[in-house]
Amino acid sequence: MKSLRKTFILALSLFVCTSEKIFCSQLEFETAGFGSSVLKSKVQAEWNEDFFTKHDSSTYNHKLARIACIFSELSYVDVKDSGQSNELLWAYEKIGMQAQDIDFHYDVDYTDSAWGWNQCAFSIGSKKIQTEKGSEHLVFIVMRGTPLNADEWISNINVNDLTKKASSLHQGFSVASEQVYNNLIEYLYRHKIDREKVYLLITGHSRGAAVANILSAKLADSNLIEKNKIFTYTFASPNVTIEEVGGKYDFIFNIINAEDIVPTVPFNNSQQWQYKKFGKSLVLVNAWNCDPTKYDTEYLPKMNAYFYKFMGRNYKPFRTGPFIPVQVTNILTNLNSSVEYYYNGTYALHAKFTDLLKKIFPDTKDLLPDEKTEGSGSVPLSIIKWLNNRTNGLADYATAACNDMHACESYLSWMLALEEKELFSTLGYKQIVIKGHEDISVMSSDKEILAKARDGMILYSSNHLPVAACSLPGKIVIGLPANQSFTLTIGNESLAPSSALVLVDKYGPDGVRESSEKEIRISPRQGKSYFLKGGKDNYWQ
Repeated sequence: MKSLRKTFILALSLFVCTSEKIFCSQLEFETAGFGSSVLKSKVQAEWNEDFFTKHDSSTYNHKLARIACIFSELSYVDVKDSGQSNELLWAYEKIGMQAQDIDFHYDVDYTDSAWGWNQCAFSIGSKKIQTEKGSEHLVFIVMRGTPLNADEWISNINVNDLTKKASSLHQGFSVASEQVYNNLIEYLYRHKIDREKVYLLITGHSRGAAVANILSAKLADSNLIEKNKIFTYTFASPNVTIEEVGGKYDFIFNIINAEDIVPTVPFNNSQQWQYKKFGKSLVLVNAWNCDPTKYDTEYLPKMNAYFYKFMGRNYKPFRTGPFIPVQVTNILTNLNSSVEYYYNGTYALHAKFTDLLKKIFPDTKDLLPDEKTEGSGSVPLSIIKWLNNRTNGLADYATAACNDMHACESYLSWMLALEEKELFSTLGYKQIVIKGHEDISVMSSDKEILAKARDGMILYSSNHLPVAACSLPGKIVIGLPANQSFTLTIGNESLAPSSALVLVDKYGPDGVRESSEKEIRISPRQGKSYFLKGGKDNYWQ
């Protein structure tokens, strides 16, 4: 009798698992993004419809975030609107959606008079689910990031081509979100989906993340869908708005890599540049914001177990937290102090970026015969080789790191490799700006020299991680991670008296400046030096 009972239970379990996928917790997906399109890999992730029906959308769900990241990565596959078999379609089918209920909007016409360049490819899929209130619908909206063409890249830099002034929303992303919004309304109507009985998952990477961010805010503002039924997870989203977002959009989770410059643009580092994201930002671990030993011995090896499957090599981080993105955005805003100057100033970056993009992604039908040259946007190999010889391969490493900091495969590797309690950090860093011709040294807690400057210029040969330092016109900038302690000494051994201005800025984990101490003037001279405790501590003596 017991044997018969066990057989019945096993048979019932198999039936339930094959007929209702919500009970099959582990699903296998085949990856196929920009990098992993060459190296096909299969990954597993837990799936359950209870992620939506029994959880609050304003509470982060790491298992659901993993599913969202998988779909964001798969959004880069070469999809035709005919809906032919592809990895993205298979992923939809894995979670129980039928081909007839999946719309692919990938045949983008950039000559369209209404939308032009300001579009993005996206897909919408749905299925019925059972909830405590009866039968409802689950709808996925997945936006693709920027493809390898100039059109959507030019839309990325369209802060506001219309008025050339700051506006509440980034125009390129906002117009694209309007297109997705209209198609979503049409989809719900065509499939007879009651908007009061629907759960949404909205996701995307990079440009797709920005569109997802605005779309989610618009849906909440319009009350088209109940806010607590909208689940939004974005990856590497740029900034999208100058509005004060507050806590209104707490169902939107923006997952970012602090070493990635894309989430820092448009800028948020001056009175004239105050762009931000809707929702909450969660920052991935890096060498500056977590235990450095754990990062190297636990976190990176786990991450590389996935990354190597996708890319055929190990991940190459900058290992300097938000320092590089902060310096780049500060330099760019110094050149373009406002949106108006971005379009019309002496160093108007919009026109320069547009010209550069057209060289990197030439549209052959628009070029004259003598202009059709191969590799018109590439850096000559001779320069790369020269830089590698001078820097022991640093140029190649930096090139790979520039790709890795933003690649969706990097985000997916981190998401799959680590659990929530390991994955995110709230530690920022301290940045010291010194204006003057002083002698500077930075020491670790073990008294190791990690950076030196003489007469106001960084000696790059003496600069070692984890400290980051650079010389800029009239000043030195030094970044000190908050996960270690350092001592910074400012002195001057010359006989002539001198003075320097020192400013200490505190940055959050996402590279956004949180506070600035009052700029002070010091007068180092022979026999008198100044000390700054950085990293975990911060005081003068």
